[in-house]
Amino acid sequence: MKYTAALDPAANRVSLAVLQDGEVLFSGTVPMRGREGAKMPVFVSDSLAKLGLKLEDISAWSVGSGPGSFTALRMGAALVVGWIFRNPDRSARSVPSSYALAARLDPAEGELIGCLYDGRNHEVIYCEVRREKGEFVTVTKPLILNAELAAERLSGAAHRMAFFVEEGEAIRGIVPGGLDLVPVEEPCPEVLALQKSQPFDNKLTDLDYIRPAVTSEPKGI
Repeated sequence: MKYTAALDPAANRVSLAVLQDGEVLFSGTVPMRGREGAKMPVFVSDSLAKLGLKLEDISAWSVGSGPGSFTALRMGAALVVGWIFRNPDRSARSVPSSYALAARLDPAEGELIGCLYDGRNHEVIYCEVRREKGEFVTVTKPLILNAELAAERLSGAAHRMAFFVEEGEAIRGIVPGGLDLVPVEEPCPEVLALQKSQPFDNKLTDLDYIRPAVTSEPKGI
């Protein structure tokens, strides 16, 4: 038996899916904002324990790469890096969290889905994914759009757009009217684990943040 898992620390929540030979044993989501992210390893270990499993039983991890909170995404990636460290029998990869959001709309083959996130500061994060051969692929990588840019980019769009229900007010205040907006209660993390086309390369540093980190050149060195 092979156990795999997906951990998606995106959009003020942490989602976990555990699979046995490709069959979903567990899929759940809990809210985690800010410092609540410290509870992430407890949520994972407790969920595994209820299945009679331990961290070392998971041979492959798929980690949501966002869009999401900078801190939460880094924490999720760091945890999994630690769990697989120096163990050749375990592996990991990053998979866009937008796939887990779009999956809730159960798109048809070839259908384009827009994914909207509250980017704070009167902006939205927007990306597009498509279902191809039963899997999801990225069509447009995350864009930061204010109201003016959202009107320019999204006006007249006919495809469905998914967003988390609690972010609806902020998102509707920025995007133009007439869009096919579909609220989603929680993501579908097992979709991240079921992606077959992406390799388990153990690279968990390519993350899509709600807002990129601001860096500056060091001084006085």
